[in-house]
Amino acid sequence: MVPKAPVPPRRGERPVQTFTPESLDEVAALLLAADGEAPPVLRGGCLRSDRLALEVRRVPELNRLDYDERNGLRAGVAVSLAEFLAFPPARLYPALTDAAACLPPRPEPTLGEALGWMRDGLHLRCGLFCLPASVAVFGPHGWSEIAAEAVFAEAAPPAVQSREFLVDLRLPAPPPYSSGAYQAGDWPGTSAATGGAGVVLAMEPDGKRCCGGRLSFWTVSRPPMRILEVERYLAGKLLDERAAADAGDLADEVWRLGQPGKGSAWEASPRALCRAAIVKTLDRLGRAL
Repeated sequence: MVPKAPVPPRRGERPVQTFTPESLDEVAALLLAADGEAPPVLRGGCLRSDRLALEVRRVPELNRLDYDERNGLRAGVAVSLAEFLAFPPARLYPALTDAAACLPPRPEPTLGEALGWMRDGLHLRCGLFCLPASVAVFGPHGWSEIAAEAVFAEAAPPAVQSREFLVDLRLPAPPPYSSGAYQAGDWPGTSAATGGAGVVLAMEPDGKRCCGGRLSFWTVSRPPMRILEVERYLAGKLLDERAAADAGDLADEVWRLGQPGKGSAWEASPRALCRAAIVKTLDRLGRAL
């Protein structure tokens, strides 16, 4: 592996060296030698730290995209979002593909970049949180697998440490009689997103009683998170439009309790969006069953 010529630094900046590693071990060794203080960021097809730009197109694990019923779907963070969405098994995760459809047109991002977008990535992260997804992380001490909620949550301390990097997104194969949906909320007359709700439901074979579900939500005042009280309400429930409305009421109550006195005119309604996401999921399940 031969380094490319350093990028000429601007005044006051340190030079940035560009490498094209061919394995995870090479990536980890380069990051360890650079001794960066923060985890590298994937941008423009490169893992970038303070002093390094690592072109990762030759690292197989970062560019993988495969599916089987035992391991589910694995998508490397360097796979383009468009390629991921065109991959037929991605349709098994409609909450995530619905959320991706809400992203505005941009230069084609990778999956890792889209998840890391400060604002627009909220749709994708919310759609991901209602799936039992995990992220593979690699670093000087080897592999670890962390729940996606922990990796992409806006909380401290970060789950990914310095000199560690994301490798791939892992989605288990969905159970039978299950589906999901994502519903975004926009300020009337604009394209500004005010929030979103994602839901995944697993049903009994008759398609009427829920045997488990996950629901996530976000607004302009709070980042994506799961609403566990609604998940507990849905488990074992005969689901119809009335139950969906009750779940929306509960989501609204829980959400408001978590931020007393806060909110704004731009705040999305958990009641409306959660209900809409559940109804959309039930409609899909009806067609599938």
